[in-house]
Amino acid sequence: MRLYDTIRFPHNLTLAAQGNLEVIYEIAYEIGKQCKAMGVHINFAPVVDINTNPENPIIGDRSFGDNKEHVAACGVAFAQGLQDAGILACAKHFPGHGDTTQNSHLELPKVLRSKEEIFDEDLYPFKVLIDAGVACIMNAHLQVPALDKTRNQPTSLSKKVVTELLQEQLGFQGLVITDGMGMKAVTKHHKPGEAALKALQAGNDIILCPVDVPAAVECIEQALLNGSITHKKLDGHVLKILQVKEQLLLHEQRFVNKEHTLQALKNPDALALKKEAYQNAIAINQNFNLPTLDESTAIVQVGGYLPSAFEKTIRTYHKIPTYHLSSEPQKENLEFVEKKLDEKKVVVFSIFGMEKNFATNYGVADHILQLIHRVQKQNKEVVIILFGTPYALELFENQQKIILAYEDNEDTQEAAAEIIVGKRKPIGILPVKIN
Repeated sequence: MRLYDTIRFPHNLTLAAQGNLEVIYEIAYEIGKQCKAMGVHINFAPVVDINTNPENPIIGDRSFGDNKEHVAACGVAFAQGLQDAGILACAKHFPGHGDTTQNSHLELPKVLRSKEEIFDEDLYPFKVLIDAGVACIMNAHLQVPALDKTRNQPTSLSKKVVTELLQEQLGFQGLVITDGMGMKAVTKHHKPGEAALKALQAGNDIILCPVDVPAAVECIEQALLNGSITHKKLDGHVLKILQVKEQLLLHEQRFVNKEHTLQALKNPDALALKKEAYQNAIAINQNFNLPTLDESTAIVQVGGYLPSAFEKTIRTYHKIPTYHLSSEPQKENLEFVEKKLDEKKVVVFSIFGMEKNFATNYGVADHILQLIHRVQKQNKEVVIILFGTPYALELFENQQKIILAYEDNEDTQEAAAEIIVGKRKPIGILPVKIN
């Protein structure tokens, strides 16, 4: 997700939708091999937050879904794949970032769940991954009154959460890492040096991306002098990090082979695995028979590039007219397309570019929703393909025929087209509940 010129693997929600834990393991193993080839030692993944709030602005498709058992199973498969490839896996964001409506990069989110709800649901995947031997856990910058009532103190700086809950109560002995310390959930309420010291005192082994390193060092040195942190405690954190470096053989082998790296990043097996995951993730919202495509069919492409991989794939099988609308179409364009649909019996709406406009209707404009509704009223068979979040199902009535592609790329577009023309069956599952 961070390296744009490497293979871009499916998001966690898409991996959960394809339902095969072995594929998740294999993809994570491949990601691990690529990390290793580039000299990366730790991958801050998997996200094992349970996305119980559809309006969550920061987790969304980074989560494996809203079912704790499925999230945990997918998380274990992903972590094992990374670690079998020799890369440290890091489960995040402890104690659970799924039930928030705020972005911790911008403010300190509140989680107003009861202690019972947190222990029964949010902590469940972390407990399962701890038992499965995950190497690291990242602490989130959250305000969780049920765990620590201290005002404006993120859980990442809380001894009650980091030491007492995570390490003592849940028994986690691996590396404990803060989320990025430059996030406003921390910086709005704590000075840089003070925040770093609090993170250390809370029980974190690694303070991730401190805003001001000299200030952090000065505060920690002062704390050692006045006894608010002991040399023994500090040495314990350092020893823990050194032991992990030794396990990774970094004292013997610190450099990567450039030729090997380039081969690893252009791996055809990885590309095939990625394509398989995207193909198997595509799902339908209910049992329905796909229409037969003929001269009475039209396709309306909303957003996206021209011609899209979806349109090109369909054209290899059928010469069906395709009409194009922008994500925010002008009135005259809408009227033109709607008039063209008058004589058609089957209309397929393919909606692209949803991620770009996610904040409004999950990326589906009101004008497009209204057009779909008007076309359905004309007693036509309408199929809608969503190349984006499954939460957009909330915008449509239950009886509408919808294909969920989860993401918008060439692999999903080709697979969705093959489903529409009857060359492939949709076998994916829906990893979240829709109200």
